[in-house]
Amino acid sequence: MVDFGFAGYVVLCPSVVKSGAMPRKKKPKKFTAAKAVKSMARAALGTPPPVQREESTKRRRTPKHKPTLGKLLSEGE
Repeated sequence: MVDFGFAGYVVLCPSVVKSGAMPRKKKPKKFTAAKAVKSMARAALGTPPPVQREESTKRRRTPKHKPTLGKLLSEGE
């Protein structure tokens, strides 16, 4: 506690107050059966290979702008 004499107010410095405090213990995570089953499957089978996506014709984006005259002329050549 540090008193600077400001009209009777006492200023508490955080370094003085928490000097002897220990950090809190981490809270254990909530058990979920789905995560337990997935981790057991990964241990037994290994991690699955990465998936390569195929471009869908339905989801293909159309161009937002019309091609410029320079692009049209360069494509024609």
